[in-house]
Amino acid sequence: MLVRNLALTGTLAIAALLLAACGGGGGGSAPPPDGTNTGSYTFTAIQPADTITVSNSGVSNPSEVVAVIDTGLDLDHDEFQGDNPVGQPIVASTTDSTGSASNDVSDESGHGTAVASLIAGKTLAYSGNAQLGIYDVSDDPDGDAAVSSIPQAMSDLVDNGDRVANLSYSFDAVLARQSYPTTSTEHQQIDTFVDSGAVLVSSAGNDSASYSEKVGSSWNVDWNEANTLVDQYLVVGALTDDQLASYSNFAGDNPLIQSRFLVTQDFHTVAIANDSPDAYGTAQGTSFAAPLVSAAMATILSKWDHFTPKQAAQRLLDTTEREFANYNAVGRDNYGDTSCGTSSNVDCGLYTYGQGRLDVEAALAPEGVLSVATAASVPDGDDPPAGSSVSTSGLILPAGLGDTAERIAIAASRVEVFDELGRNYTADLSGRVRSASDPTQGLGYRMSEFLATGLTGRAEHRDEATGTIQRVGVDAQGRVNLAALGTDTSARGMQLEAYHFGNGASAPDSSGMAGMAMISYAGNTPMANQIDSANGMSAQLPIAPRLSITSRYWQGEKRLSLDPNGTSNRISNAAVGLKAELVDGIDLTAGYARLEESAGFLGMSGMGGLSTQSGSDMGLLQLGINARLGGFSAFASYQTGRASASFERSLITRLDADVRQLALGASYGFDQGRKRIAFVASQPMHLSGGTARLKLAADRTPGGDVIYRHESIALSAADTPTNYEIGYRQRLGKKTLLGIHAMRMENAPNQTGGEVDHGAMAIMGYQF
Repeated sequence: MLVRNLALTGTLAIAALLLAACGGGGGGSAPPPDGTNTGSYTFTAIQPADTITVSNSGVSNPSEVVAVIDTGLDLDHDEFQGDNPVGQPIVASTTDSTGSASNDVSDESGHGTAVASLIAGKTLAYSGNAQLGIYDVSDDPDGDAAVSSIPQAMSDLVDNGDRVANLSYSFDAVLARQSYPTTSTEHQQIDTFVDSGAVLVSSAGNDSASYSEKVGSSWNVDWNEANTLVDQYLVVGALTDDQLASYSNFAGDNPLIQSRFLVTQDFHTVAIANDSPDAYGTAQGTSFAAPLVSAAMATILSKWDHFTPKQAAQRLLDTTEREFANYNAVGRDNYGDTSCGTSSNVDCGLYTYGQGRLDVEAALAPEGVLSVATAASVPDGDDPPAGSSVSTSGLILPAGLGDTAERIAIAASRVEVFDELGRNYTADLSGRVRSASDPTQGLGYRMSEFLATGLTGRAEHRDEATGTIQRVGVDAQGRVNLAALGTDTSARGMQLEAYHFGNGASAPDSSGMAGMAMISYAGNTPMANQIDSANGMSAQLPIAPRLSITSRYWQGEKRLSLDPNGTSNRISNAAVGLKAELVDGIDLTAGYARLEESAGFLGMSGMGGLSTQSGSDMGLLQLGINARLGGFSAFASYQTGRASASFERSLITRLDADVRQLALGASYGFDQGRKRIAFVASQPMHLSGGTARLKLAADRTPGGDVIYRHESIALSAADTPTNYEIGYRQRLGKKTLLGIHAMRMENAPNQTGGEVDHGAMAIMGYQF
């Protein structure tokens, strides 16, 4: 028995195994193309590119070998010399499947050379990363082949480990499988192919006939078998200028055929065999539509080698384009028009084009939600918790952390993310990392807060009978910013106080300027300005003359700006220390404080793949001195320590930062206490150094493990923030108070590039 290759004109019917021939080609010599195919091809050719051939880890993806079951190959043609884009030989292997012992794969008819050049030719390839496995099934100048040679080739390619086969011959393997006796060699060879999981891409033929009628009920019979070949089979029809080619077979009315049938363009520049090494011509037919689908298969499998061939084939079927059919002049070509088929009730689009036109770009595009990998396994539809959606991932850093945001963004500019099929894509996540100015750190905001809190008085009541003191502060808007209940130290020798503070007020146990509030420095315990309100308590216990133990604790919350669910960042501060009165009016303090954030780091907050949800902690050594001599008072305080955090489900695995805070000031009251002048200089808590460690997905294994690359980024603020302020206070009457302040903020957290923020204000307060 003989079968014809699909470039021959005319047909040769051999029993029930053969389909019509598939069209012809033009010969002659032409210059090689400029890297893209010519003619009436309408969709963009997939050309070799880094996104297709090289993984983010820098290792070339493995090339996919496409088995070309055809008339052989002109191995001397320029199209097959050298290597493919990832440095692999274009021709991976050659096998003579004709039964000849010579292993001769020379192309006597030229058909196989033309077909192969469209898959993996040096300049004509429609795959970015393929190799050719040549399976010669014909030694005839006309391309005729023995029917038995095709099952032989299907078995041979399995032995060689190939997973995709292109068959541009008038042969339907499903029909053949059902026609051969189950005990025959040919049936067993086709079964070997089925068992391997490989996919066969076959041309539809050029009879202008229904493919469903050609194969009859053979596909339905095969589909009912446990190891069906149908779901490893693609049939390709031809389009000319977005319409079904006049010669091309079409899907027909069998739903099973329709589900595995697709179309693509038919006219291409091809390599011409047995002429000269640089001979090119044009060819047209379903023979030259099928290799485009095979090339698309190779592109998917080379990029994502965890995909099985059946999955890759299904992806091509699931992403076909159908809109083109609605532009045709013939209304019955439209999908949704149910007036086709023998019973005139079949969808005309399915009847003519099957699933539609090959759309390689859509097949390569991500499916569903893209996720950032944060665990060992690939996040996909089977294991969504292994990652977080790209769209809900982000990191906001306070501007006071300098160029930390920029450095993390640079590292995150090339990260592999995963679609719902577990396929990895190189993404730029730098836009998900940004630095934000904290309005509470700006001078304008502080001045407005001071208007509400700075000159309002606090009511204080001492109960001599119980030795307690109650303090209440109300701002200009009527909000309680301080409520405290404690003991009278002078009466009891021990101080205990429980309190609530917020709305711009400082923690009542904070050291700092005595007798006069200042705008730029309010004596905040570190991180207190990150919260809206808090509850706390403090204690001071004498243990010797002029020596006391001090302790304090407070906890508050601040809503994370990134979290759509409204999660809050809980901040707590616990401290213990010693207070020693050196001489009357001068005391020295030393202690240790531990601060914890439940979902942040130094005011940094991240969500999703850049999560900081497991929180952080900071240890601080604190030193201070306070002096009060008549109307003069002064203070100095210094804090230094280290903040650290570890995150399991985040691209950020660990953060370590060295922090400092420094302040000193003095005030002098005169005119019997009615007037006071003060000066303060401070460096708010700032980053002095540190390291961020990141794990960034670089690739995946076929087994579903994420391959990470690890980076360590040095953290440092560009400049040290520094505040200077001079203030004047004068009581004009029993209930009237005048305040004048002048301020300068250098490298403030709300400024960039070392800019200076400065201002002055005068206000008058009246107590009703």
